[in-house]
Amino acid sequence: MLDAHEYDGLASALLAGRWLLDLETAYVHGLLYPVLLAACKGLGIGLVGARLLQAVMGAACCWLIHRIGRRCASPAAGLAAGLLAAVYWPFILFGGELLATTLVLLLELVLVEALLAAGHGSGDGPAAKGGARSSPWPAVTAGALLGLLAMTRANAILLAPAAAWWVWRRQGSRRLAQMALAMVLALSPYLARNQIVQGSPVPFQGGWSFYQGANPGADGTPYVRQGAEWQRLELQAVRAGAVDPAQRGAYYTDQALRFIASEPGRWLELLYRKLRLFWHRHEVPVSADLRTIEAGSPLHPFLPGMGVVVPLALAGLVLGGGLRRPEHRLLAGCILVWLASCLLFTVSARYRLPAAPFLILFAGIGAEGLCRAAAGRRFRRLAAGAALLAAGAAAAHTGVDVRAVDHLRSERLLGHLHLRRGDYPAAEAALTAALVRDPGSPDAHNSLGVVHEHLGRPVEAERSYRRALERDPRYARAWLNLGRLLLRRERLAESSSAFARALEIDPREAVQHEGWYHLGHLALVRRDPARAWRAFTRALEARPWAAAAWYGKSVAAAGLGRLEEQVRCLERAVEQDPALAPAQRNLGALYARAGLLEEAERALRAAASAAPADALTRRHLGGLYERMGRPEEARRALEEADRLEAGGGPRPEVSPGR
Repeated sequence: MLDAHEYDGLASALLAGRWLLDLETAYVHGLLYPVLLAACKGLGIGLVGARLLQAVMGAACCWLIHRIGRRCASPAAGLAAGLLAAVYWPFILFGGELLATTLVLLLELVLVEALLAAGHGSGDGPAAKGGARSSPWPAVTAGALLGLLAMTRANAILLAPAAAWWVWRRQGSRRLAQMALAMVLALSPYLARNQIVQGSPVPFQGGWSFYQGANPGADGTPYVRQGAEWQRLELQAVRAGAVDPAQRGAYYTDQALRFIASEPGRWLELLYRKLRLFWHRHEVPVSADLRTIEAGSPLHPFLPGMGVVVPLALAGLVLGGGLRRPEHRLLAGCILVWLASCLLFTVSARYRLPAAPFLILFAGIGAEGLCRAAAGRRFRRLAAGAALLAAGAAAAHTGVDVRAVDHLRSERLLGHLHLRRGDYPAAEAALTAALVRDPGSPDAHNSLGVVHEHLGRPVEAERSYRRALERDPRYARAWLNLGRLLLRRERLAESSSAFARALEIDPREAVQHEGWYHLGHLALVRRDPARAWRAFTRALEARPWAAAAWYGKSVAAAGLGRLEEQVRCLERAVEQDPALAPAQRNLGALYARAGLLEEAERALRAAASAAPADALTRRHLGGLYERMGRPEEARRALEEADRLEAGGGPRPEVSPGR
């Protein structure tokens, strides 16, 4: 849910013209999936349309698995693999989630199809004679797909060596160079964006992921969740002086390497743990509450998962002739790439899922082999197949303590889900259950405080925030929430102290922006525009695109009598968020005062469109139309303003931008 929410936010940012995106939100995600969501939203089909598109992509994956199976083995093996893919539970589950997983599966299968086309009809050697005469397009397509895969999920670049080996062996060095050039060209926008935003073309989050998989507290899974624990790990780099993204990535890489060098035995134990997790039937959850989804699906108990695929794949690998065929070596290489990624980083349901198509292909070969052996009464081959199935089942069903690797904390996640849906009683019930499971969780106490605020129970909200801070006094998010609550309750001195504490604890951009923004609001309440101006300036240093902060700064400028600065700040506010009605209204009023009547009309009409119940905007429009000599429109606007005021319609929200 968290990643899906962030992908949606990134798509909206792209539609708003911010192609560089917010580093704090974008650094853990590739760019291609937000581009796909942005295209859906831009075409007006929205998130439902995106899910339908993913359903089509998932069906295409099943067809491609069938097609590759026919090419690499036989029509029967291809049919078995395609049918198994169509009912494979993790494919179905993640196909309905707004995550990049299905896109990765589709791109990698098209990549393998392109590689097989590149090798069709060519010899098997570095100087393959067919390479010079064959079409360059399969190799070029493979290179472009590698670039797109890396833009979707950075660790997919590990597929490049396998693809390079295949193209070199089947078509020679010339086609390999063309593939490499196509990959670099496809990646160039992504690399340029990384260089501009983080000071390095290589995504710095690789260091963070490497450290999650290799540190004294690691257990082989993505065990760190958003909240106090995530904050503590991120602040390690900041406190060590690693401020910019490239430095942070280098810091975590260095810390992971130090752990490996100082505790090689523990690291090898972690590698073994990840190896067992990779093949195990249990789907380690991350970003999606798999257990709740499974409990709500009547089909789930009857659909195959990794526990079925792994034994069949082992049988297929051996009964299908091992790795003698080049195509089988390519498929096995793709499995090993994703295994290597999980061993380097962490194992979870969706991190290992890109290996599943190739395991399913071997499983299809295994199913065909077993059926042929049974039909031909080849009992020795059947006995070998049964032994392989038993060995695969042992690998898939033993060696992992399921309860020890499930860090999702379903009740807390459900609480967040209900909170975002606006179902506050349900959120309260879920978070209360989370506290029964883990009474010391600062994250659950903090979230419960947010729920209490929405339910209009500020005393209980304050109590929850303070309990969160008792359990973790350095939890910056709880300090911010407490400060905001105290500000609304007009306990200004306590509120100021809470914001100052958050700013002192956490120098990250998001916290710095929010803390200074609220301090600016607090200064406006105290009628101190000079201090508000400084606070909003600091907030905008952290996030220059924050429309609300530009609006707050315009109010401070008005208090200081800086008319030109007020106009400039309002223009920046509406540039970042054209739907920010108070900014459009105030800008329209200032344009009208300056005699810029057409500009004033555009701004006021935008304000009226964004906030139809704002009587003040209608009154400004009425006065403007009178000045422009349009009496009928002036009369209608003023009558609408009178009607809204008489009907008790909503007044403009009191905020820093009032």
